[in-house]
Amino acid sequence: MQRQEKMDKAAAKLSRARSVLSLATKAGMEATRGELLDMIAAAMDCIDDADAVLQEEETQRQAQEQIQRGHQAPVVSCLELVPNHCRVVPLPTAISAS
Repeated sequence: MQRQEKMDKAAAKLSRARSVLSLATKAGMEATRGELLDMIAAAMDCIDDADAVLQEEETQRQAQEQIQRGHQAPVVSCLELVPNHCRVVPLPTAISAS
């Protein structure tokens, strides 16, 4: 996803949170305590989602800056990428009985 798309997605989530909080404020005394708490929880979920999008963008930006400055990505051993049950285990060769 492009940077601008991510920012737009985060902005939309924050806008949704603002709308939910506005609705909760307008509901005021007419809503039950539980309904207000649900609205606030929904707004917090929207904010958390937006934060996750922004954190991902920041992490990618920092990684890109490190690459541009000449830092390499950490070296990962091929063995770290293969699950234990898939590794080849050398077996002793059979000794011929001649």
